Amino acid sequence: MRLLERSGYEGPRAFDARAFRSEDDVDVYAAFARGCIRNYKILAAKAAAFDADETIRAACVAAGSDQLAQPSPAFSREVLEAIRGEDFSELLASREGRHHEAADQLMLELLLGA
Repeated sequence: MRLLERSGYEGPRAFDARAFRSEDDVDVYAAFARGCIRNYKILAAKAAAFDADETIRAACVAAGSDQLAQPSPAFSREVLEAIRGEDFSELLASREGRHHEAADQLMLELLLGA
């Protein structure tokens, strides 16, 4: 959803789920479908709030989110050999975490309305 909202996608949007098997057609179309669209809009608003929050943005950058925009090299034997040839001992010795916990907690608080 966040990807759709940020990418400029103009096609149809929905929050995909399944209606209870006990529902009839009226409830599926009148209540369930309307609820799915409402849920999508709620989550889209939360995604916008997520992107606008400076504390969350800083936590995501600390967790390496800026690296996600960099293209990964296509897999090849050369790439595999380069990875195998890398020395990760300094990184492993540093024992520094990836800093995901702060971003995760902030995201959950935003979703839960805390």
